[in-house]
Amino acid sequence: MRLSKRSVLVLRPVFGLYLLVWVLLVYSSALALPLLPFGLNLLSPALGLEMLLLLSGLATIAIARLEPIRIWAVLLPIGFISTIVSGMHVASNTPSPNVCSTLFHNYGFPFPWYRVRGFYQPAGLYCLLPQPATPLPRLDLISFILDMIFYSGACFAALETFRSISAFYRKMLIEGSGTLLSLPKPQVGDSEPPKPYGSEQIS
Repeated sequence: MRLSKRSVLVLRPVFGLYLLVWVLLVYSSALALPLLPFGLNLLSPALGLEMLLLLSGLATIAIARLEPIRIWAVLLPIGFISTIVSGMHVASNTPSPNVCSTLFHNYGFPFPWYRVRGFYQPAGLYCLLPQPATPLPRLDLISFILDMIFYSGACFAALETFRSISAFYRKMLIEGSGTLLSLPKPQVGDSEPPKPYGSEQIS
């Protein structure tokens, strides 16, 4: 499906605002979630719905061919790199000082996609290290892909918003220059501008 130029100009601000809203909602929902064990934040209904709507916006842009393939070839790697950089965001639990517990560090935002786990043993207390029934993976590919969708959506939101604002100002400049060019020119017989004082005496 190929859109006309006028349709593209109309849809760009719509999709830019749409993606921006859902990116901000995913960001706020991820911050509001409590620190959960690895992978359990995927079970959040609000966060899952917001990611689904964000993904639907990106899919609509791809199906409607609102942006050429070269734009996707640039923004998707940026989303991948941003996901790798998000691994610098670390969330850790705080174990009780007198209780043997599991200590874990989640890396990645908004979905932690890497985890380092250990056992916390307070000083002077002997702990039997518990063995989990189902070992949790250290790398979660689903969370990594969701993070990549999030950052790619943020890139497309910024791009569509920037292009819509640029098109608006370009249209205003063109209309302004057209108004200046359409000013009426002086016709023959119109009153001439006043001459400077003393020019009649010199003549």
